[in-house]
Order: sequence, then C-alpha cells, then structure tokens
Amino acid sequence: MLDLHAVVRLSLEGSTIRSVLDAGTGTGIFAAAFALRVLRVAGLDENEELLERARKEAPGVEFRTGAVEADDPLAALREARRVAGARLAP
Repeated sequence: MLDLHAVVRLSLEGSTIRSVLDAGTGTGIFAAAFALRVLRVAGLDENEELLERARKEAPGVEFRTGAVEADDPLAALREARRVAGARLAP
C-alpha cells in the first residue's frame, strides 16, 4: 500500500518548496497531504465529479477544472503554469 505521507516527505526533503500544483489531482489525496506541509497547494483535473470529492477532502486547496493529458506536452505545461500562477501568485 502507498504510504502517502512518506511520498510527500520524500518529495519535499532537502528542498525549500513553498507551493505545489497537483496536476491530474483526481480526488485530491496528494493535494490534501501536501497541504499539511506546504504553504500553498492547487489541484487541476478535468473530471468535475472527482474535483467535488477533492474539495471535500482538502477544503483549503483551490481546485480547478482543466485537462493535463493532451497530445501537446507544451500546451499541458502552459495549462499547469496558468493554473499554478492563478492560485499561487504572491
């Protein structure tokens, strides 16, 4: 079984990360776990039903509807940057 909190701890270890974008957030379990340790967290997913569950799982995280999986990787990165910038701007 996945140790979610170990994944978050290892992801942040030795870094000064203050914000996280959970692209393809689904039900928001990673966003919720990161929100316990990181200043700002945003989640992105194209499935509104999953996002409703994510909003209940992590009420302090801003979740937005958007597609990450696309035939154009550059477009996917632009979308991730757009959402992260909208939520995570100082």
